[in-house]
Amino acid sequence: MKKSAAQKQLLENALEAFHHETGLTFEIIEQRSHHDKPGIDTPLQLFDVAKKFIGVIKKQLTNNNLNSIVHQVKQLPGSNPGLLVTDYVNTSLAERLKYAQIQFIDTAGNAYIKQSSLYIYVKGNKPTTPKVQNHKTGRAFQTAGLKVIFKFLQAPSLANGTYREIAEQADVALGSVGEILRDLIAQNFIVKNNSTGRRIIEPKRLLNAWIEHYQNLRKNYLLGTFTTDDHDWWKKINPNQLSLCWGGEIAAAEYTNYLQPKDGIVYTKKADLADFIKTARLKKIRTDQIATLRIDVFEPFWTESNTKEEPKHLAHPLIVYADLITTGDARNMETAQRLYEKFID
Repeated sequence: MKKSAAQKQLLENALEAFHHETGLTFEIIEQRSHHDKPGIDTPLQLFDVAKKFIGVIKKQLTNNNLNSIVHQVKQLPGSNPGLLVTDYVNTSLAERLKYAQIQFIDTAGNAYIKQSSLYIYVKGNKPTTPKVQNHKTGRAFQTAGLKVIFKFLQAPSLANGTYREIAEQADVALGSVGEILRDLIAQNFIVKNNSTGRRIIEPKRLLNAWIEHYQNLRKNYLLGTFTTDDHDWWKKINPNQLSLCWGGEIAAAEYTNYLQPKDGIVYTKKADLADFIKTARLKKIRTDQIATLRIDVFEPFWTESNTKEEPKHLAHPLIVYADLITTGDARNMETAQRLYEKFID
């Protein structure tokens, strides 16, 4: 994957901080081919233990994107371990990465490396080098852009459509489409050729980037979070009668016939929310309450497709996949992989 100037600077700062903290040195090995390995950044060779890592560069690690990034690192192909390279890992995130067995280094000298001949765990360092700036080149990963990307992931040929076609399919303002496309081109997700037009490159990398920002998209459509004492509540609901569709674990269970659902994600229009709550006998979760069963209800952020292949009562597999990944739950991650292989890959 072609690295931006900001990514190159982040990598240099992280390697320098790691050397300063530990005395160990990485060598950067050029990636010979990247088109067949979407999502992979620079191979890194750690001199002192003769170990090669695949470095995955992420400019910002947050609670919202942690689970999707963990999933990306764990899905890297090949036998070499993944190494997350990021700007800053605070103490809480460091513990979560360690628990997930994700090795990392950051620009403050925090690190977690666990190999047979080497164990390093540094946390609590504050940033001592200038934080890599998130260069805002456009709107690709804001709300409208994320809706457009979702449509591109559904139908890659739409990337070469007219601005009006893209705006209508994604339900976004016509004036925003040009900025979104320019941003995707600048970030090397789309290439533009005078003879063939626009096309998506490395679709898996685009999918991963979309999922990293998925929480920021979905939260704009949250209608409420509920619970119930009935663990089989969803089995008693006819989604077609209530004009809703299942996402998350419930949809994944039907798509894969593999998962026993626990928590629920439901997509329905705001006008239909009251009927759904009454029929399902749900109770709103209080801010001070820790519920054993959680049901998140969202308005759909997508428009219906005339060529929709999935059942009407199930969200698109891409949405269900993102729902599962963002939970960080191990059983959901396994189901997400099955869903990906069956419906998305």
